Amino acid sequence: MDCKCPSSGMKSDLNALRRTKESFNSKVQFKFVISDRQDYEYARKIVLSILLGASYIVFQPEWDNRLFVKELVELVKRERGIRWYEKPK
Repeated sequence: MDCKCPSSGMKSDLNALRRTKESFNSKVQFKFVISDRQDYEYARKIVLSILLGASYIVFQPEWDNRLFVKELVELVKRERGIRWYEKPK
């Protein structure tokens, strides 16, 4: 399920995100296309407030903003509030 960030000019229905997570958590992927720091902070807020514990969350850098990829990687690596990946047992 696509989660729209501010730079897209579109808005995600946060209630739909919540309902989708509750109903289909293990079968759905939530994807954020991240263009800049503002998008990252927005996506982080949504993950922590609505999607925490979701099975699949993807932060995909916007194709046209390759310069931000390195910063996005560093932001994700420093994140302490979100468990990004747990190796299957």
